[in-house]
Amino acid sequence: MPDTPTPADAAPVVEPGQVYRNTKRNTLYRVVLLATHSDTDEDYVVYQDIGSGRHFVRSCTGFTGARTERGEQVQRFVLEVVDGR
Repeated sequence: MPDTPTPADAAPVVEPGQVYRNTKRNTLYRVVLLATHSDTDEDYVVYQDIGSGRHFVRSCTGFTGARTERGEQVQRFVLEVVDGR
């Protein structure tokens, strides 16, 4: 069966092992795992600061969403290419 085209504005697929750069702090984070809230079934991203080793949790919509900077919408996290991946 052929792949169904994805709308250009669809949220990116976040997967464990991917590395993202935070556009506000210019810090690299590795996605550790995806989790589901037990009460709300909302999806969350568990990610680790590569420099400090600290772990953080953010909703998938918050992780893949944008923030406002100087009146412009800017992606909060941008996927980085690491080792050709």
